[in-house]
Amino acid sequence: MSSSFEDSPTSTEESKLEELFQSKLKIGSLKIRGYRRTNPSFLHSLVAPSLGGENFREVIENLSIAIERLRELDIFKGVDVFLDESSVPDQTDVLVTVSEKGRLQLRLGTTVEREGFETGLETCATLRNIFGKAERLRFEAGTEGTDLARGYGVAEFYKPHAFGCDTFFSAYLNRQYFNEKQRSHNEVSRGFVTSFGFPQSLGIFSYEGAWREISVTEPSASSTIREEAGFSFKSSIKHTYEIDSRDNPQAPIEGKCFNVHTELAGLGGSVRYIRQQLESQLHIPIGDTEASYGIACRLGYLYTPKSYLSTVLDRFYLGGPNSFRGFQTRGVGPYEKDDPLGGELFYTIFSSLSIPLPVKGVLGNLFRPKAHIFATIGDISSVKDSQSLLGQVFTRQLPWKNLFETTRISVGLGVVADTQLGRLEVNYCHVLRRTQGDRIHSGIQFGISKTFG
Repeated sequence: MSSSFEDSPTSTEESKLEELFQSKLKIGSLKIRGYRRTNPSFLHSLVAPSLGGENFREVIENLSIAIERLRELDIFKGVDVFLDESSVPDQTDVLVTVSEKGRLQLRLGTTVEREGFETGLETCATLRNIFGKAERLRFEAGTEGTDLARGYGVAEFYKPHAFGCDTFFSAYLNRQYFNEKQRSHNEVSRGFVTSFGFPQSLGIFSYEGAWREISVTEPSASSTIREEAGFSFKSSIKHTYEIDSRDNPQAPIEGKCFNVHTELAGLGGSVRYIRQQLESQLHIPIGDTEASYGIACRLGYLYTPKSYLSTVLDRFYLGGPNSFRGFQTRGVGPYEKDDPLGGELFYTIFSSLSIPLPVKGVLGNLFRPKAHIFATIGDISSVKDSQSLLGQVFTRQLPWKNLFETTRISVGLGVVADTQLGRLEVNYCHVLRRTQGDRIHSGIQFGISKTFG
């Protein structure tokens, strides 16, 4: 009795494919076409370093890296690569065809939340590729909050791949104002920021110079606001480092995110402090239905030397639909009369379970709506409390009972939509725990943001 064994068709195809990947192949020449305003030497400098390889697999992998580098410039509508047979054995010629985007881009979107402010609308005009090396000039203005009493304006110049390496340079002028009618004062900041970014390794380094003003507008202003009113100049250096593997920042299903933001103020100017914020996120998919569980943790600390005091311009704030759901904007923490004073130490933990809604057709494809239930816990402390709290942490004498008594808790449910304007949420919120002086917003709350959390 005899028997024979033959390779299955699948294994035969896999072996042939692997043989193709391992076949010798090198790139002979590179041609790029389709550009009109882009500097050709700039394009070659981005593509050429990725054209190495000794076999078919390595060539394809390196070409994929080159294509991604071109797409990240955000100046092309399309990038296509073609391989052509070369006259030299074991070599191929590469033809890259690009299609440029228009020079002017106009956009209506949402503002990023800033220190407990609600997000609002923004308008942005961008001039792309102005000198042929993917530079851009951006003009942006926006309002924050439903009363349109907070806003900003920015003029920015951005240069990717500065100095011939994987870094960027940016410089911008900005103006921000905060003058809600229910508050007794206005806050205005005018300044400039220059940044050097090393996204793949060292993060982003920045310098900021800002001329700030607090002006009293109502006789009922608190004594703290009256003492801090006037002008100040901030001169600071900043560093931001981020690792982000989320599949979608607005409505992530899986992935992780971690970022650290540190600011040192005191290189001249009239304010001195060290300000640090940390944030981490974890998202876990549930089954194959785009359901997911996500958790976001945030921590911030502001340290000032003994001879200096922090001001309302530099402290942290919590509250609002994208900061601490169930509370008013800047509604968590100490108040003096109608003025929120903020704090030097805060933390929040936001947890959410999202389930896709059975909405099909155009609405389903456009908004990808999900139902979610969520809970938020957090706390914010004033300078005296934060100093004593940190001391108790390091001496292992932290009064957990007292800390738990000041922790705020809110829960709720709602609908989340992933739109081009941002992450849109309509929630019903209920505050389970608050402290005296907090300003709550139980019931329906609406929010738009650019990220989960």
